[in-house]
Amino acid sequence: MESIKRVLTLWTIGLISSDAVIAWADEQILVSSSPAYELLELSAYGPEACLKRPERDFFARPLSLSFVELLSALALASDASSDSVMLGLARWAAHHAMGEDLDDPFVMLGYRLDHLLNDCNELSRAVQLLRAELPLMLPRCQSIATPLLGKVPSNSFKPTPLRGSA
Repeated sequence: MESIKRVLTLWTIGLISSDAVIAWADEQILVSSSPAYELLELSAYGPEACLKRPERDFFARPLSLSFVELLSALALASDASSDSVMLGLARWAAHHAMGEDLDDPFVMLGYRLDHLLNDCNELSRAVQLLRAELPLMLPRCQSIATPLLGKVPSNSFKPTPLRGSA
């Protein structure tokens, strides 16, 4: 059940497509002698339809991730060479860092991005800051997000994350 939750989490935060979830569920069904009900449902109906159903009808739900966990996963899966992807990640981090623990360097980065984006309207400087800081943070991102990201082949990742990250 934990792997289903992880895959649903990746779908919820926009890192994999519905088709990738269905393909993953199909693969899991083929290798299992007794596949879980949730796998059968994901294969037949896809994640969007399954997660709209009450929890009593479809028990698996995405994991609840912290800001740092989400930022780590998004940072590792994002295409740092794309200005639009980096700007989207900067906007996401700036918005979601608000109210988090200021002692965390990831949160401080979010506040710095917020200042550049919302106080100064310096979109390109925000992207530059993110590109400068992310390489320094990647080892921590990897240690935090690898357990989540390791469950899905990297070729399943979408190039632009941030569907509805909570």
